[in-house]
Amino acid sequence: MEEKMMKKAIPLILILLFNFLIADETIPNQIVVKFKKEFRSLINPQLKDGIFYTGIKACDKLNEYFLVKKIEGIKGRKDELFLKYGFDLLYLFHYEKDAKVGEVIKEYEKLGIFEYVLPNLLVPMDKIDTFIPNDPRYIYQWHLKKTDCPIAWTISQGDTSVIIAIVDDGIDYNHEDLVDNMWINHPEDWNHNGRFDPYPIPGGDLDGVDNDGNGFIDDVCGYNFLYSSPDPHPGSDEHGTLCAGTASAVTNNEIGVAAFGFKCRLMALRCGTGGGINIYHAISAIQYAAQNHAWAISMSWGGSNYYPPLNDAIQYAWDMGCVLSASAGNNYSGGAPRYPACYDRVIATAASDPNDYHSVWGGGQESNYASWVDVSAPGTNVHTTTLNNSYVGFDGTSAASPCVAGLAALLKAAFPSITNAECTTLIFYSCDTMLDTLYRRRLLGFGRINAGKALSMRTKSDLVFRRFRINDQMGNNNGVPERGEPVGLIIQIRNSKFWQNATNVRCSLSTRNPYIEILKPIATISQISAGDSVWLSSDSFAFRMRENAPSQAVEFEIKITASPMPYIETPWKIKINCGFPRILVVDDDDRKDYQRFYLGAIDSLGAFYRYWSIDTLGLPPQETLNRYPVVIWFTGLDSINSLTEAEQNLLANYLNNGGNLFISGQNIGQNIGQTSFYQNYLKARYIGPNANTYWMVGISGDPIGGGDTVVAAGGGGANNARSNDIIEPINGGIATHFYKDQPNSYAGIRYEGNYRLVYFAFPFEAVDYVATRYIQRPALLRRILLFFGETLPYGIEEEKPTFISLKNNYPTYIVKSRLIIPLEEPFIGEIFLVTVNGKIMKKIYKETSEKQLTLNLNNLPSGLYYLILKGKQKISCVKLLTIK
Repeated sequence: MEEKMMKKAIPLILILLFNFLIADETIPNQIVVKFKKEFRSLINPQLKDGIFYTGIKACDKLNEYFLVKKIEGIKGRKDELFLKYGFDLLYLFHYEKDAKVGEVIKEYEKLGIFEYVLPNLLVPMDKIDTFIPNDPRYIYQWHLKKTDCPIAWTISQGDTSVIIAIVDDGIDYNHEDLVDNMWINHPEDWNHNGRFDPYPIPGGDLDGVDNDGNGFIDDVCGYNFLYSSPDPHPGSDEHGTLCAGTASAVTNNEIGVAAFGFKCRLMALRCGTGGGINIYHAISAIQYAAQNHAWAISMSWGGSNYYPPLNDAIQYAWDMGCVLSASAGNNYSGGAPRYPACYDRVIATAASDPNDYHSVWGGGQESNYASWVDVSAPGTNVHTTTLNNSYVGFDGTSAASPCVAGLAALLKAAFPSITNAECTTLIFYSCDTMLDTLYRRRLLGFGRINAGKALSMRTKSDLVFRRFRINDQMGNNNGVPERGEPVGLIIQIRNSKFWQNATNVRCSLSTRNPYIEILKPIATISQISAGDSVWLSSDSFAFRMRENAPSQAVEFEIKITASPMPYIETPWKIKINCGFPRILVVDDDDRKDYQRFYLGAIDSLGAFYRYWSIDTLGLPPQETLNRYPVVIWFTGLDSINSLTEAEQNLLANYLNNGGNLFISGQNIGQNIGQTSFYQNYLKARYIGPNANTYWMVGISGDPIGGGDTVVAAGGGGANNARSNDIIEPINGGIATHFYKDQPNSYAGIRYEGNYRLVYFAFPFEAVDYVATRYIQRPALLRRILLFFGETLPYGIEEEKPTFISLKNNYPTYIVKSRLIIPLEEPFIGEIFLVTVNGKIMKKIYKETSEKQLTLNLNNLPSGLYYLILKGKQKISCVKLLTIK
């Protein structure tokens, strides 16, 4: 019965597979054939007179007709499985006759000797397409990467017909990285050179005539409303130039910086100077922008006063089809409104930093936040243009507003028929969530803008894994995956609002964990509409823990495909607690927050545990403690009641029952060092209260110490090591660590007898957890758990950190003609020599097996330069000063 069902299913599977692959690229002049098994003994491919023959006459006639000049078979060991799957029957035919693949397939199918005949396909890799511009200062522009601009630029790189109006103090329109993106009012460009030349004709553009009849004379690239002049150059004011470069500096031109707008045009409207904006002139500028076909208007300024004429100008611009953004302000206003950001239809923009918190710049300044904020955008060290062909980091909500305007322009370029309302909606609903608690309080708007998402919303779905539930009804139905028990894994998928409906949704489940057997790796559903969340309960995953599996948190990967493809193509990673925890973590730190350092270390090992806070739950009952093979107990800074008598009795009974205890606390000896529990169970003698060092050295060859140094200080730990106890092992205890430069002053003890013990007289939570050469918390805890006989989950290895860097990287190399740079490792990649203004002076490809780079700089003028080394996975930058 099963064999008949499978045979009936094969043609349907092939049809579905073929239909699914039609979207892939068909390789011309190639077909894939699989002979039926009954023809196996007849197949004998041979080349004769330039034609490949198979030994089957009917096939060979077609081979002659279609000029099959090459046949490829599957190579490999022809074992039982190889023959079972018929790999010896599978061939690739290369034909030279001018015929479409589909026509050739039909003719070969008619022969009846093939199990199937298919086109050969070029299937795209599962990667996110990105476009990385060649602007040398792009490497400093965190904000473009953070907002997924490289993804957005694969969809649109802007358009010269889309205009961004910078309503500010003017733009340095001759800047090397702005000049080619300046809007040009062609009827006023008298000499037709695509530039504004602010001097009289015939050499310049000033003819004193309103050539386009818009009411402004000689307005070639904008207008200076402040002085009723066609020249919007800012003089010594730089604010507008900073904003312009942020919105739409010329991108991918090997000069300076990149920007959201890429090739969208900039309209220079000067209505301020000296750090202030003239409101009346701003009203005129907004009206001018709307009438002269600006799409986006950026206003990086504002105040607390509602100004009706300004509001009228903004509503007029909206009715004319413009998208408007404004900065929220660089000081917290207490929630009070700020204008123009608070006017209707203006995108009120707060500033965000690289870590997705609201920007804080020091000196009491921070990004404003309020319930009226619509979005957040990068506003910390945004690398952009400034006066005189220079570049600088730009702070403030003034940087955030032009980010939004540049994104709006990019959307218009991608979707020319989009309305301003539709554009605003896409910007709002494509925002990323933020880590800042102000975001959760809804004071930072929809979140931080994401250009990649915004431009993908009209072409892709946004399928997001939400949560899962376990179905173990075929087992003991307790909701916990256990050894040998088949369980269903039911997932919920959401398709975000305003994205495209997703059809043919297919989810695949995988894990690298060898203790898990995937029983059903595929789950499907026909459609998930935009805005819907759906449980895949009718077609779910299934897996089983193997009989020898340790209890652990197992990491699975879920990959989702659909039509259209989801925006996020990388697999979703989830952890599922399989089995019951073997570790009890007891928090006895007197209401401090040190548990996160222990739990984080355990989580990084993938181990499964239960957390118990004495502060909230009281002492764990003896029977509860005894159920866990491993107990981790920490006392923090407590020096008075680090271990009460009741706690000592509890732990003594636990150890008498053969438990495994890891206990850490810097004042335990000082507090109870004279007790029998301390000496007989912790196997320690208390020597003194303060080792006066943060450095502990592991005993060489010890399974815990391992000869490695432990540092109980630094930003990666709790920073609470105040008075580490000095101890020595007794009653069978063995030292694991001693204090640095004090070889007879011990810091750690282990014991192995009728129970196992590791006791640290320093706070484990204070151990640094950053990329240093010293052992870190997870690796140290790993050793402890292995000493206790625990089986750790798959994939947990102790690794030493490695570094790739330039050696002797002093602030500045000083050279005359020849530069030699020592390296940590051989280099393969590109080398750029860039001026401080961002101009590339030299670009070479270099490949060396030596651990040094030698560069000839004979032809390089004297000056200060950046040397940028762009390897396969790392970019390094140094300064050099050439003297001739």
